Amino acid sequence: RKEGFSGYFTHLCGGIRFGLVRRGKKHRRLNSVEESLVEMASEMVKAATSEKLKEMDWAKNIEICELVAQDPGKAKDVIKSIKKCIGSRSKNAQLYAVMLLEMLMNNCGEPIHKQVIDNGLLPILVKIVKKKVTSFSLIVGGQLCTFTN
Repeated sequence: RKEGFSGYFTHLCGGIRFGLVRRGKKHRRLNSVEESLVEMASEMVKAATSEKLKEMDWAKNIEICELVAQDPGKAKDVIKSIKKCIGSRSKNAQLYAVMLLEMLMNNCGEPIHKQVIDNGLLPILVKIVKKKVTSFSLIVGGQLCTFTN
């Protein structure tokens, strides 16, 4: 099997793959462990804000809070994933994303606050609130409740 420079470099680094990440004008390399942690944070947020949930998944939300508390660097990945969920067409996914965001804001402090501001999440939330709502539905206690103006 023919291996190019990339394979040789991976071999020299003890089998750890590296991916290139662009941060402004600087480049930084993520190893495979960091890449999998980024994916894990994203998957946790997706699971916690799934439109298929009948109610908020408290255990997942607490797990996400613990992840950010243990490693404040994960706040960026978590907030990016929440931003995607808030942009979802599913009202339940949006609701669960806002509830997760509230939980993070109240329990994880400055790293989350900074990322909310840096990722432009506040204008998105304001835009959602300002939209004229004629009716909306929520699942309350396992039953679908529809509210109209």
